[in-house]
Amino acid sequence: AGVGTIVCMHMSEKHRKEAEKAHLNVVIAGHMASDSLGMNLFLDLLEERGIQIETCSGLYRVKRNSRKA
Repeated sequence: AGVGTIVCMHMSEKHRKEAEKAHLNVVIAGHMASDSLGMNLFLDLLEERGIQIETCSGLYRVKRNSRKA
């Protein structure tokens, strides 16, 4: 058991070749997609604290399911 797929923003040719040797799948998600994923998780936490969120500059706001305590 282990890692079979790596999702990242950037990968050098050297690292791509190493991933290929290790039979790893690589998904290059791109800068905006990667930022949107991380930022949306953070923005969910801010909204839970009552902060109003306004998006701009290409950020797509996708609210995740509310966490249950």
